[in-house]
Amino acid sequence: MWASQIGFIIRNIKVPTTIKLDIFNKMFTINSENDKITMLEYLVDILPKLDVNEISTLINELVENTDGSINHALQGLYDGVMMNEEQLRELVELGFEIGGHGYWHVGLTSISHERLYQEVEGSLAFVNEFMGKSACEFRTFAYPYGLYNNEIINVLKKVGFHAAVTAKPTINRITTGFNLYEIGRVLPYRVNLPTLASFKAQLAIIK
Repeated sequence: MWASQIGFIIRNIKVPTTIKLDIFNKMFTINSENDKITMLEYLVDILPKLDVNEISTLINELVENTDGSINHALQGLYDGVMMNEEQLRELVELGFEIGGHGYWHVGLTSISHERLYQEVEGSLAFVNEFMGKSACEFRTFAYPYGLYNNEIINVLKKVGFHAAVTAKPTINRITTGFNLYEIGRVLPYRVNLPTLASFKAQLAIIK
């Protein structure tokens, strides 16, 4: 969850301050919470265009503008919002499918063809590690940031994914037919950090 990490770091930056991000050759003057929001919006907007090494550089530069305790806090954030291996295996035992989402969660439309294969193949290998003993042989992919094109669909097919979900909140009507690699869905979260409480709240809204 790159966006969650970046948002967490920015919220913990003390003001007033000036932040220079060499990766973009850009300077941010932070004097208020609104300035933090403006900076976060800029970075979240550009995030899908970056590969994993660029994202890592960005996060490291942001961390350098905070006190030393942020690294420990980031690990706590990760533990709080991401499922661990034991929880994933428990879901599989209960009959859920663990789907693919790219290996590093980068925007697939902005990387090379070689990197695209690495992201998709790495994602499928991760899925198979958990789903190998499951009765479910179906393999589904969720496009990072909802971004995809025909090249990505073709790679998914070649690598072994059988379907993919988009970020489009459309109704899928089996009777009229639909593309298995463009399945619409309601996103599990839309704002703030994806916590169990916020997920439950959205289920209540959907219901």
